[in-house]
Amino acid sequence: MTAARPCCRRSAAPPTLTLAFVLTFEPALTLTLNWQSWVGGGEAIIVLGVDSAEQMKSLLSEAAQKGLCTHCVADAGRTEVAPGTETVGCIGPAPVQSIDVVTGHLGLL
Repeated sequence: MTAARPCCRRSAAPPTLTLAFVLTFEPALTLTLNWQSWVGGGEAIIVLGVDSAEQMKSLLSEAAQKGLCTHCVADAGRTEVAPGTETVGCIGPAPVQSIDVVTGHLGLL
């Protein structure tokens, strides 16, 4: 199974999170071998919680060092947070086992 695991510092409505993830990653994902597997598998997105923006950035850095696709999403600031606030960190798509090495200790949001 292939999954993508955004690590969220703040909660977001699932449709908003999904849209942000897909729009952010679509250009990069079309170039990866995991893209077809992820789309064919139902586009799984697992949302995990972190304690701080610093922890999110650390996890993204660790994932990138392991060769995983990562991206940090800055909020547009149209709702509850200030513009530019980094609210979502995305890792994947990649095999679940590869992502779990970095995020396996985190709980679901």
